[in-house]
Amino acid sequence: MAELPGVEVRQYVGKRVHVGFADGRALDGDLLSFDGRTLWLVSGGEDTFVPLSEVVRLRPAPAWTLPIPR
Repeated sequence: MAELPGVEVRQYVGKRVHVGFADGRALDGDLLSFDGRTLWLVSGGEDTFVPLSEVVRLRPAPAWTLPIPR
């Protein structure tokens, strides 16, 4: 994903993000880490590792996807 340089991705570490894939799938999760090649997200309580090469869109997740505080 050449249009998303690592510096831009790193600004989202520690935040809830929406990830879009080339095949049309999407995933909302908490971005825990980015090593320059792979996104580490937690979504639905599961760790997910996503190669940056599979990502076509990365943006902050909409507010409605945030968990409700208890």
